[in-house]
Amino acid sequence: MEPRITAARRFAGNYAPRLALQRIRLGQAITWRRGDAIERTKLKHDCDGWELSTGLMNSLSLSHVLGQLLARLGGFEQEIRSLCAETSIEPEISCAIYARDGQPEITLSAEILHKLVELGVTLDIDIL
Repeated sequence: MEPRITAARRFAGNYAPRLALQRIRLGQAITWRRGDAIERTKLKHDCDGWELSTGLMNSLSLSHVLGQLLARLGGFEQEIRSLCAETSIEPEISCAIYARDGQPEITLSAEILHKLVELGVTLDIDIL
Protein backbone atom coordinates (compact mmCIF):
# COMPACT_ATOMS: atom_id res chain seq x y z
CA MET A 1 0.00 0.00 0.00
CA GLU A 2 1.37 3.41 -0.97
CA PRO A 3 2.34 5.74 1.89
CA ARG A 4 -0.12 8.45 2.87
CA ILE A 5 1.11 11.96 3.64
CA THR A 6 -0.66 15.03 4.95
CA ALA A 7 0.60 18.59 5.36
CA ALA A 8 -1.14 21.33 7.30
CA ARG A 9 -0.44 24.99 7.98
CA ARG A 10 -1.17 25.59 11.67
CA PHE A 11 -1.64 28.90 13.40
CA ALA A 12 -1.81 28.79 17.19
CA GLY A 13 -2.01 31.67 19.66
CA ASN A 14 -4.45 33.75 21.67
CA TYR A 15 -6.73 35.34 19.09
CA ALA A 16 -10.06 34.74 17.37
CA PRO A 17 -9.32 32.21 14.59
CA ARG A 18 -12.50 32.96 12.62
CA LEU A 19 -11.56 36.65 12.44
CA ALA A 20 -8.13 35.70 11.11
CA LEU A 21 -9.71 33.50 8.44
CA GLN A 22 -12.02 36.32 7.38
CA ARG A 23 -9.02 38.61 7.04
CA ILE A 24 -6.88 36.22 4.99
CA ARG A 25 -9.74 34.45 3.13
CA LEU A 26 -7.99 31.16 2.51
CA GLY A 27 -11.21 29.18 2.35
CA GLN A 28 -12.03 25.99 4.22
CA ALA A 29 -10.07 25.54 7.43
CA ILE A 30 -10.42 23.78 10.76
CA THR A 31 -10.66 26.13 13.75
CA TRP A 32 -10.54 25.58 17.49
CA ARG A 33 -10.68 27.66 20.67
CA ARG A 34 -8.74 27.22 23.88
CA GLY A 35 -10.39 24.48 25.93
CA ASP A 36 -12.00 22.70 22.95
CA ALA A 37 -11.49 18.93 22.87
CA ILE A 38 -8.76 17.64 20.56
CA GLU A 39 -10.32 15.15 18.14
CA ARG A 40 -9.87 11.46 19.00
CA THR A 41 -8.16 12.25 22.33
CA LYS A 42 -9.07 13.20 25.88
CA LEU A 43 -6.86 16.30 25.59
CA LYS A 44 -7.98 19.91 25.24
CA HIS A 45 -6.40 22.66 23.13
CA ASP A 46 -4.27 25.03 25.23
CA CYS A 47 -4.67 27.94 22.79
CA ASP A 48 -6.83 29.18 19.92
CA GLY A 49 -5.91 28.18 16.40
CA TRP A 50 -6.76 27.20 12.86
CA GLU A 51 -5.38 24.86 10.28
CA LEU A 52 -5.41 24.61 6.50
CA SER A 53 -4.70 21.02 5.43
CA THR A 54 -4.12 19.00 2.28
CA GLY A 55 -5.88 16.06 3.89
CA LEU A 56 -4.36 12.60 3.57
CA MET A 57 -2.88 12.09 0.11
CA ASN A 58 -1.55 8.85 -1.37
CA SER A 59 1.97 9.93 -2.25
CA LEU A 60 5.59 8.84 -2.18
CA SER A 61 6.82 12.45 -2.02
CA LEU A 62 6.72 14.87 0.90
CA SER A 63 7.83 17.63 -1.51
CA HIS A 64 4.76 17.01 -3.69
CA VAL A 65 2.36 17.25 -0.73
CA LEU A 66 4.10 20.35 0.67
CA GLY A 67 3.96 21.88 -2.81
CA GLN A 68 0.18 21.36 -2.85
CA LEU A 69 -0.19 23.13 0.50
CA LEU A 70 2.15 25.98 -0.45
CA ALA A 71 0.23 26.50 -3.69
CA ARG A 72 -2.94 27.05 -1.65
CA LEU A 73 -1.09 29.61 0.49
CA GLY A 74 0.38 31.37 -2.56
CA GLY A 75 -0.31 35.09 -2.72
CA PHE A 76 -1.13 35.32 1.00
CA GLU A 77 2.44 35.31 2.35
CA GLN A 78 2.47 39.00 3.36
CA GLU A 79 -0.95 38.81 5.03
CA ILE A 80 0.07 35.67 6.92
CA ARG A 81 3.34 37.23 8.13
CA SER A 82 1.52 40.41 9.22
CA LEU A 83 -1.16 38.47 11.08
CA CYS A 84 1.45 36.37 12.87
CA ALA A 85 3.43 39.46 13.89
CA GLU A 86 0.34 41.32 15.14
CA THR A 87 -1.04 38.44 17.19
CA SER A 88 2.09 36.55 18.33
CA ILE A 89 0.85 33.49 16.44
CA GLU A 90 3.43 30.72 16.18
CA PRO A 91 3.34 29.63 12.51
CA GLU A 92 4.02 25.98 11.76
CA ILE A 93 3.65 23.53 8.93
CA SER A 94 2.99 20.09 10.30
CA CYS A 95 3.46 16.98 8.18
CA ALA A 96 2.49 13.41 9.00
CA ILE A 97 3.86 10.54 6.96
CA TYR A 98 2.09 7.21 7.34
CA ALA A 99 4.78 5.02 5.76
CA ARG A 100 2.99 1.63 5.86
CA ASP A 101 4.56 -0.62 3.20
CA GLY A 102 6.33 2.05 1.13
CA GLN A 103 9.35 4.25 1.64
CA PRO A 104 8.40 7.87 0.98
CA GLU A 105 10.93 10.41 -0.28
CA ILE A 106 11.52 13.15 2.28
CA THR A 107 13.94 15.31 0.28
CA LEU A 108 12.94 19.00 0.18
CA SER A 109 13.90 21.05 -2.87
CA ALA A 110 15.57 24.43 -2.58
CA GLU A 111 12.34 25.99 -3.92
CA ILE A 112 10.25 24.40 -1.14
CA LEU A 113 12.80 25.44 1.50
CA HIS A 114 12.83 29.00 0.16
CA LYS A 115 9.02 29.21 0.38
CA LEU A 116 9.09 27.89 3.96
CA VAL A 117 11.63 30.57 4.89
CA GLU A 118 9.51 33.26 3.18
CA LEU A 119 6.55 32.21 5.32
CA GLY A 120 8.70 32.16 8.45
CA VAL A 121 7.36 28.79 9.58
CA THR A 122 8.62 25.97 11.73
CA LEU A 123 8.47 22.62 9.92
CA ASP A 124 7.33 19.60 11.96
CA ILE A 125 7.56 16.17 10.32
CA ASP A 126 6.19 13.07 12.03
CA ILE A 127 6.82 9.61 10.57
CA LEU A 128 4.16 7.24 11.82
